[in-house]
Amino acid sequence: MAPSPDEAQVVEACRRGDQEAFTLIYETYKDAVHTLAFYWTRDPEAARDITQTVFLKVFRSIAGFRSDASFRSWLYRLTVNSCFDHQKRTRRAVVVPLQSEVVEDSAVAEEPTAEERQTQRERAEAVRSAVMRLSPRLRNVLVLKYLHGLRYGEIASLLRCSVGTVSSRLNRARETVAKQLRAFAREGDGL
Repeated sequence: MAPSPDEAQVVEACRRGDQEAFTLIYETYKDAVHTLAFYWTRDPEAARDITQTVFLKVFRSIAGFRSDASFRSWLYRLTVNSCFDHQKRTRRAVVVPLQSEVVEDSAVAEEPTAEERQTQRERAEAVRSAVMRLSPRLRNVLVLKYLHGLRYGEIASLLRCSVGTVSSRLNRARETVAKQLRAFAREGDGL
């Protein structure tokens, strides 16, 4: 997928050495890079270090970016590679929790009651808990798909596996999480 016209202009300006363009790229993507790094490492300090490393790589290698490619995919590739490098250095297992996000249409949504907010918190915690029980391979594809909104091909490229493997892992992850959530719901009914 080609970058949007605005993104392409900013990237091109950054390639020419425009500091404001680089700052705009940093401000636009720093949270996404940090979030992915944090979910990968579960270490705030490591996530900050990885974020710095990624943007240093962007600054140093933006000239090599193919303008016909997706900048976001390229940036995620740099981030995942930096996470892999960190993992190799620290020899820790990759752990990626899933952050539950509730998206509502603010024009239509009414303020939830205290009971509804408590139920939402319990459901979110049940989802996080179920996802945390997944193997790192299943967690990684789930986070990249549902938290970062990547397509199967992008995930396959980032994780260096086939699209079929991504699909299989997502199916297993969804089935496992659904099974755990059904068990949670049954426990809730018994309370």
